[in-house]
Amino acid sequence: ELHQLKWMTVEEIAEMIADEHPQMMAVVLSFLDPEVAGAVLQRLDTALQDDVVFRVATMGVISVDAVADIKALLSRQVQKPGVAMASRAGSASDAAAIMNNVGKSAEQRIIKALIRRDKEMARAIEEEMLVFADLIGLEEKSLGTLLRSIENPVLLLAIKGAEPELAQKMFKCMSKRAAQSIQDELAEMAPVSKDDVVLAQKQIVAMARLLAEEGTIILGGQSDDFV
Repeated sequence: ELHQLKWMTVEEIAEMIADEHPQMMAVVLSFLDPEVAGAVLQRLDTALQDDVVFRVATMGVISVDAVADIKALLSRQVQKPGVAMASRAGSASDAAAIMNNVGKSAEQRIIKALIRRDKEMARAIEEEMLVFADLIGLEEKSLGTLLRSIENPVLLLAIKGAEPELAQKMFKCMSKRAAQSIQDELAEMAPVSKDDVVLAQKQIVAMARLLAEEGTIILGGQSDDFV
């Protein structure tokens, strides 16, 4: 583990890797906490940001040579002896975790650039950025708007497989009549396929993204739109 990085500020890390190859930037970001990595990413050259995110998502297991390069980079930056580092692998979920900690404008710009580069990978990162369970973080107004946009059969399946806390929040965001109707149907509902539940939940997440893009609801990671 790169213990030295824990003692460096976001600005120091960004400055340290500013002139490095995007692959080195990606490797360093993959070892940071997502919140820190997101802040560092936003301080890098905007022309490189999508490339760095793409490399985080696709790098796989970090090579011994890359580890040596990072140690050399850190030894030039801080006056501490090198420490052992465990193997690490980048993935779409790592890239998504970083993306979840950049503002809305940066997120949209980077995703658009990633789509031009590799549409499949961009979508994989997007899927990791927002999952059904994350909907519990929506404000009640946004969640209510989202639920009213979903057809009843899809909503039933999704709630059938939802965690109790999320299901209760969803009921709270519906009218009393609608919530009672859904609860009654769920009580009489036969067992359903897990695949059907997952598909329904993905449909709701896709609708959430669409409504967010239209500005109809607010998702997480959009705080730079407000003061």
